[in-house]
Formats: sequence, C-alpha cells, structure tokens
Amino acid sequence: VRAAGAAAAFVVGQPAPHQAQRRVTGLLTVRLSLAAAARLLGVPAAEVQAMLARDEATTMTLPLPIQLSVDAAYRAQAQALNIIGYVPGKHPARHSELLIVCADLDGWGRFAGLRALDLDHFGLGAAALLEVARNAGYLSRFYAIPERSVMFAVWSGARSGHLGLRAYLRNPAWDLDRTVGVVYVGLEEAEAPAVRALLDAYGLPLYTAPLPAASLRLPEGPALFLESSLRRQAARRRGAQAAPEPPDLDLVMEEAVPLSRDLAAATYEWLLTEAVTPAPFMPALEDTLAVPPNTLE
Repeated sequence: VRAAGAAAAFVVGQPAPHQAQRRVTGLLTVRLSLAAAARLLGVPAAEVQAMLARDEATTMTLPLPIQLSVDAAYRAQAQALNIIGYVPGKHPARHSELLIVCADLDGWGRFAGLRALDLDHFGLGAAALLEVARNAGYLSRFYAIPERSVMFAVWSGARSGHLGLRAYLRNPAWDLDRTVGVVYVGLEEAEAPAVRALLDAYGLPLYTAPLPAASLRLPEGPALFLESSLRRQAARRRGAQAAPEPPDLDLVMEEAVPLSRDLAAATYEWLLTEAVTPAPFMPALEDTLAVPPNTLE
C-alpha cells in the first residue's frame, strides 16, 4: 500500500487490540468498523462490503478532505519461546547422539489481555509429549534406556511460520551433526511439507506422530473464544448480540484426553525405534548429561 503512494491505510473490521509482528513506518494505519468506513466514504455499508468482496482494486475519492493523526507504540517481543528438557542416553557410544521429540505449544494463553481458548489447536500434541517425557524420565531411572539422548521440546510460533523451530535450528542447543532425527508429535498433515523443508536444509529426517483420525467435536460458530465479560456488557448496552460463550470445558476434556493418549502411544513407537537401537547390550552410563558443545557459529 505504501509503495502505491498511499499515506494511510484504513483496515475494515471489528476494532480490537492487535499485536503487530513488526514495526510499520511511513504509513498511518487505522482500524475502522464497517459502519465507520461507510460514513467516511459517504456510501451505504452494503456497498463497502461489496467493494471488499471483489477481488480487484477499487479507487474512490473521499467526499471531504480529512486530517489524520495516529499515535502508535511498538514494543519488540521475543519471536519464539521454546521449552526443552533432556533424558540422557545410557549407551557408552551413542549417548552423545540426540533424538528430538517435539510438539507445538498450541496455546494462546492471553491475547491482548484476554484469556483465549482455541479449540482448533487444543494442545493434544503438547499433552501427549508431556506424558511421553514423564514416562521416559521415570523408566530411565531403572533401565538402560534410552540409549541415545532424547530432547523433549515444545515449540512456539507454529501458526507464524514455525518461528520456534526456526529459532532452534538457527541456534541449536545440541550439535545438529549429532542429531539423528526429529519426531514431531501431533503435526498437522498440511504443515508437514513446510516442516520437512525446514529440517531438510539441516539434513535432519522428520518422523511424524499425526493427530488421531477422530477429532474434537467443535461447537457451532467460531473456534476461538475470548474471555470477554466486559465486551458482552458493552454489547448489551448497544443492543447488539453478545459474543459467543465458550463451550463446556469438561465435555471438551472428555474427548481430548483419549485422543491425546492415542497420540502418546504412536509417539512411543517412534521413540523406541529411534532411541533404542538393535545392538548388543552395553553397560549403562551414570545418569548424568553433558550437552556436547555447539560447534556451529
């Protein structure tokens, strides 16, 4: 828009707090409701909707000149917040090799100060990963497994181009030359090609434990719910329809827990295949872990 010579951009949509991914300079940006955009252009709201629906550029002249002033603040934030932990390998020759078992964080937490619940990404993979990590850590206290070291990781930024995984690959905590593969828990089929391309650039094979065929029975309407009692009160004062209520979490959990257990079972198969090798038994090492130094710049 700025390259086309515009000095300002009006974004039509429901006004709400929005976090920018990066700083925008040289272009004033204002978010307007549909009604406000119609008043600004001097046309009916239906005509504005029709303009937005057309897949072509539309040029209009404002009926009156306006003076626009925007005060905006930008605060840089971390692009990725990853959580990682290790279960040390017990094989004398293979303990320095690493298998990554990972999942997407899949939790919005709070968005612009409001608690968010996203039923499309309900954290099934992260829950299965935690269960596998718990069992693997417990069994490693009594048995000479795993032979290879295992890193359990939860990536953030999965819906923003896999920022968490990209951040790790740029600055790995373990030599990538000693990483034997990545087991991705709950990776969506549509996202697998993008993740595989990222890992191929570093020579890392991808193994997937996909989401079960059955899925959560989502309620009718939007899958993203915001804790918004104040918004509902304001809507009632305006006589507008209130925001949709979140579904009953107890009912959602009744369906989510068995699905996550199935996902954990599929993850165990990859873990046993890649972290326990079909080699002769070797004496177990002490249960200590020294992360190999990172030789990459």
